[in-house]
Amino acid sequence: MTSCLLGRHGALLLWLAAATCPLSSYGWRQWYWEGDIANISYSNNDFFETDGPYARRGHSLVLHKGDQVIVFGGVSNNEDKIHEPKTFEIEEIDGSLEFTSYDQKEVIDCEGKLTKECKQFPYITRAAIFNDVWSYNISCERYGMESCVDQGWTQMSSGSKWGGCKYADSVDNTAYILQCTHPTERYHHAAGVFDDDLGGTMVVYGGFSEFCEDYCDDMWGFNLTDNTWRQMYKEIPPGKRWKASATFSDNKLFVFGGHRLWHGFSAENSVDNLWESLENLPNGGYLDDLWVYEHRVEGQEPNWFEGYYGQAGTLEGNWTEIARKETCFSDPGEAWAERNDVTCEVNWPSGRAGAAMALRTDQNTGDQELWVHGGFRTQFPYPKSSSAGAGLGAAVDLQGASTGTTLFPA
Repeated sequence: MTSCLLGRHGALLLWLAAATCPLSSYGWRQWYWEGDIANISYSNNDFFETDGPYARRGHSLVLHKGDQVIVFGGVSNNEDKIHEPKTFEIEEIDGSLEFTSYDQKEVIDCEGKLTKECKQFPYITRAAIFNDVWSYNISCERYGMESCVDQGWTQMSSGSKWGGCKYADSVDNTAYILQCTHPTERYHHAAGVFDDDLGGTMVVYGGFSEFCEDYCDDMWGFNLTDNTWRQMYKEIPPGKRWKASATFSDNKLFVFGGHRLWHGFSAENSVDNLWESLENLPNGGYLDDLWVYEHRVEGQEPNWFEGYYGQAGTLEGNWTEIARKETCFSDPGEAWAERNDVTCEVNWPSGRAGAAMALRTDQNTGDQELWVHGGFRTQFPYPKSSSAGAGLGAAVDLQGASTGTTLFPA
């Protein structure tokens, strides 16, 4: 069964592509559920009263034990909001200004007021980004391929604004640290779900979050038994990225490609060194690396305390980068000295973001195959909308004199 989900305020739309014998019975069916508005979903922007996942894109959808659909995060449509300046407490630490408090204090209280100062605040376009968790049980009471008779979405976690992050003293009072109760609101992240001794864990990695300042490199686990979050890694080896391709099996999460800030934007890079320095930023832009996360590792003892009360995370599971494999073949030349020449090639997909990926397991041998299709990439430096060129080529004004919008990935 393949599923695609779209949640709307006050309604549930779940589309299913189902097949039974004969093959001519393939087709889509629409599941509809409308219930009482009894839940609240928090976002970076506001909170929403809703009976199911609010309208969103860029969220993750995973299937647990074949009958539990779980949705996390995502971003809504853009909405016009009044920009209300806020203040934050900052402190000079080792010569740098750092935030010491995220308690937002309004510069001017404009609630219910139409003063000259409040009228001057501009409207800005902003979307709501979510970190809520929803579940739908497709093994409910239903008839044929119709939707559930008297059940719909169950909210497993309402989320928390800014991930519930606050600076506080550590449990042992030895440090003043930033502690978060949830992953911060995000979208275009990677996700998977695994059975374990906790009764099941949904893992979430990366994505775009305002709190991460661009793309995230943290990893979180959601306990499907008690509906609580734990931080698994503050930073993981694959690094910051969003729009990566991801798929998972019984105990493994595969992540390919995606996008992060191009290293060429760091100060030491320019046309003079062909933007090749990785001194301040890791290799970035459109990525082509392949990683596998193994969730259950025999003999491993996670640091549960750090997962719930610290910063480092539980450090459970293992991340491994899958190396590119060469294929070599005999390639003799025309000269006698070239008669034993061998040529080696690496067949590997180019860097891309937003590609689709699926995992196939051979029923006879157990071997696994990853299938990747499509995606998006553009050449660097980023061209502007006024730049000439087509296909793989673009004429970029290196002096920055050309007009137009820089085409960052959206």
